[in-house]
Amino acid sequence: AVDESFRLIECNRACREMFPGMDQSVIGRNFRVVWHQLTGELFPADLEAISFAGKNEITAGKLNRTYQIRISSLEHANYQKGHLIILTDITEMKSLQQQLEHQAYYDDLTDVFNRRAFFRECMAEFTVAKDMSAPFTVILIDIDHFKHVNDTYGHHTGDLLLKHVADV
Repeated sequence: AVDESFRLIECNRACREMFPGMDQSVIGRNFRVVWHQLTGELFPADLEAISFAGKNEITAGKLNRTYQIRISSLEHANYQKGHLIILTDITEMKSLQQQLEHQAYYDDLTDVFNRRAFFRECMAEFTVAKDMSAPFTVILIDIDHFKHVNDTYGHHTGDLLLKHVADV
């Protein structure tokens, strides 16, 4: 929890486990300063904006972690106002999400866009070119006699050929 000026007034056990440097010595210090002390980085978001927007995702690059941050207003018993900052480590979830997105849009064998992603990106680029009255070109390449390669040399060789063409 922080006061109106975003000075740290308390932190729970989970926070101390997530950030081992979070101890009594940081109480009373500005949250941005504490974040810099813990991560070696500037806090990557506007705390005041988050408190109105609801929640955001922030990345602590040097910690290799991604957090969901939520801030809500607090009013203490002695009528002091402040904010509750909730940081949730979503690093693993983000990694799985990125893996799923990659699987959804890229071919496993060649690691190039699949048909769905190709058409989505192509339409987006076409729309931009059309809006700007810019030229737009799509080049499609076909591998002649590819079926013959598969039938003669086997699917493994055909896969190697597809990978080579995609790399080129």
